[in-house]
Amino acid sequence: MEISFTTTKLGKRCNSLKEAEQAFGKKIAYKLILRLGDLEAVECLEDLYKLPHLRTVLRCHLLSPKNLGKYAVGITERWRIIFKPAHNPIPLNSDGGFDQKRITKIEIISVEDYHG
Repeated sequence: MEISFTTTKLGKRCNSLKEAEQAFGKKIAYKLILRLGDLEAVECLEDLYKLPHLRTVLRCHLLSPKNLGKYAVGITERWRIIFKPAHNPIPLNSDGGFDQKRITKIEIISVEDYHG
């Protein structure tokens, strides 16, 4: 998938292991870089659900109504990459839900421990 970032600062933190280590610590930084590799390697959002390591605690999932239209994918049990589709308009199914087969671009909004 094609990945963009909401801010230049976030992009630098996510595209440099050194910057990521300074921002999130060594363990999170290493796993963040791996997870971003997963995101870049798939063709569409639906393909993320086929990766075995993303079917468990690290699963990709649509967030609650409070965060409507945003997804999270795990880095660790607590840390997540928060993103949204970066299409305009966003591809929809006939039932009004996101057409995950046609979502090929995402925008990373944040990297956070949203449980802590």
